[in-house]
Amino acid sequence: PGTPAGCIERFFIDHRHQGKGYGRTALQRILDRLCGERGCQTVSIRYMPFNDGAANLYENVGFVQESTEERWGDVTAVYRPASPSEPAPENTGG
Repeated sequence: PGTPAGCIERFFIDHRHQGKGYGRTALQRILDRLCGERGCQTVSIRYMPFNDGAANLYENVGFVQESTEERWGDVTAVYRPASPSEPAPENTGG
């Protein structure tokens, strides 16, 4: 068995509800569950490179861009908690 890892293939918040903190809250809860309860040491997420809102959200939560898929152009970013048992950090900024 390898290192526990999670993957979020796509993450959407309806455009009518964006900018209200729902995405940040939901993403932090997902990370808490994957890293805290499931023991994932990395969580990857994919998004389109033109989606600046998604890129900013993921970066603010702690994801780091790692690669861009050549065929479709999807960006992959990876989140690594400080410790596999710690929940996702609370980030109330930006």
